[in-house]
Amino acid sequence: MDQEEAGVLKPNNNNDRVRFSQLAAYGSGGIIPIALFNVAGILVGLMGNISLGLSAFWLGVILIIPRLWDAVSDPIIGHLSDNTRTRWGRRRPYLLVGGILVAAFFVLMWWVPKGDLIRSYFPTDAGFQAFQLVYILVSLLLFFTACTIFEIPHGALGMEMTSDYH
Repeated sequence: MDQEEAGVLKPNNNNDRVRFSQLAAYGSGGIIPIALFNVAGILVGLMGNISLGLSAFWLGVILIIPRLWDAVSDPIIGHLSDNTRTRWGRRRPYLLVGGILVAAFFVLMWWVPKGDLIRSYFPTDAGFQAFQLVYILVSLLLFFTACTIFEIPHGALGMEMTSDYH
């Protein structure tokens, strides 16, 4: 009985192995989006409560909604990425677009309007705070969707780099 019949897999030839430099480049591709993802999840609540004086309860509700949206958007982006066919491959267009969107929406997320011009549109403090909460919610949804557009294809790309399981 040879190794394959016994259920033991043999490594593929060395030509299919991924070089360390490629592994390092692939691994570093996820550092910044995940760091920004974690920063957003932690600091937006603090900024909203401490700096803007918004209700901690409503900020908590707003912070969970993008996570629930991820449960819907992750499989959708995965399906789209799996079925995309371009001359650049299945994953690269999503990495490019997602990377640019992550950067743009990360900046937008911290620019919560609070000047006198914006405030003049809302006659009450409650209305102005509701506007700020909605702004934070929309910017978080856009940011986390951009992270999904980048991260789901990036994770799938790792599985496609080689057929060698080592």
